[in-house]
Amino acid sequence: MAKKLRAGAFGSGGVFMNFHWPVYATHPDVEFVGVYDPSEVARKRCLATLGPSGFSEKQLFDDERALMDKGLDLVSVCVPNVQHHPVVIACAEKKINVLCEKPPAINAKQVEEMIDAAKLAKIMLVWQFNNRFRPEAQWLWKSILPSKGADEGDLGKIVTAQVEWVRRNGIPGRGSWFTQKAMSGGGPIIDLSIHVMDLALFGMGYPNPRYVLATANNLFSEDMDVCGPWGFSDPNGIMDVETASQGMVLFESGQSMQYRASWAERIVRERVACVMQGSKGGVLLERTFGKDGIDDTAIDKCIIVRQNHGQPSNDEFVGLLDPYMGRRASVKAFIDSVVSGKKDPLLPEPEHGLIMMKMIDAMYKSAKTGKPVEVK
Repeated sequence: MAKKLRAGAFGSGGVFMNFHWPVYATHPDVEFVGVYDPSEVARKRCLATLGPSGFSEKQLFDDERALMDKGLDLVSVCVPNVQHHPVVIACAEKKINVLCEKPPAINAKQVEEMIDAAKLAKIMLVWQFNNRFRPEAQWLWKSILPSKGADEGDLGKIVTAQVEWVRRNGIPGRGSWFTQKAMSGGGPIIDLSIHVMDLALFGMGYPNPRYVLATANNLFSEDMDVCGPWGFSDPNGIMDVETASQGMVLFESGQSMQYRASWAERIVRERVACVMQGSKGGVLLERTFGKDGIDDTAIDKCIIVRQNHGQPSNDEFVGLLDPYMGRRASVKAFIDSVVSGKKDPLLPEPEHGLIMMKMIDAMYKSAKTGKPVEVK
């Protein structure tokens, strides 16, 4: 019998407990060694939550190096955004394959360094752009997967896209690391827009951005009534990031994308959407929430729009939807790729994270200066 791969994780919070641990715990080719977290409170919460599913106290580490020295083959990085860069670099030095939660880092320079370290170590570095793995998205890729060529897919070349992840009452733990720019890198631009922008860019073939124009505001940032159902919110905590942003990206290829992202806006409900228009057809991929942040209240759809003999023709995805929005499926694809040595084609390339962070850097710069920004 083949030897099992040794896996670990950094960060024992909700993302690890809900989306990473369940996959590692049940994968036949993996032995889960443990998770590192510097917070005793977080470690105790993790043990209490996961104990019934087979997680044990010996799998908790309060020493980062002690876990890295356990001969790990692969890890998930689920720590606050500012820590992604040093943890990934350290893993690369140990030649450990990495699945890093989004965003890749807090700026493009850090991502370049992470990619260089991964290439030098010859490890697999993957970003958690999980929406690619939603069942309806995978159905969609059969029509427009970039590998088919610019005009060969059922929708032809994707010319333009409109993406959004907007919330009505969805500030994530006011005063937590999410709302502190030094820890997170920003608000919904870096937290939410990545998910939907990746869908559009993947459909477009991941073109290089040329110009970005963006605006941002912090409306309702002092309103405790618009906090989401995650963690604990402190009215006296630090809140120095944007609550909403809108903008547009023009790519070197001539393609374009409009985006909108918010934690708090006066809208009807939370909505996650990617709309793309191609030379042969269009598509809507959407999730709407009955209550912000509560996946059990969400409704998913994916509709491909074409003309058939001069008449409107719509094809809608019919099948089981994924309440986890592809998060667990993406983790499994990463593990399977490390096991087989062959990377799943839906997993992001390292350079996709760099393109993404260059756009995000430009969005923040444009929003601050009030001027378009050229991306170099």
